[in-house]
Amino acid sequence: MNFLVVLASVHLADPTPNPSPTLPRELDPNVVSPGFTGLAFFLFLVIALFFLMRSFVKNLRRIDLPANDLTVPPVPGGQADQTGIATDS
Repeated sequence: MNFLVVLASVHLADPTPNPSPTLPRELDPNVVSPGFTGLAFFLFLVIALFFLMRSFVKNLRRIDLPANDLTVPPVPGGQADQTGIATDS
């Protein structure tokens, strides 16, 4: 454990890494592309989103919503007029 603390302190104390990191000659730091792996992952996400949305719409269509019934429900304890206010009779 002490060895790791000493190693970390030495590494953090040195502001310049030795040897300085350099890119291989075939890699240009100005030209970066995700390549085939990035394309495959992106296509996987698009296809997964398509099937997820299709399932979502299918399940939304299965929901049985009550019809828009504008009639007033009966009020217990009396009769209701058209405004829904119970009248004592």
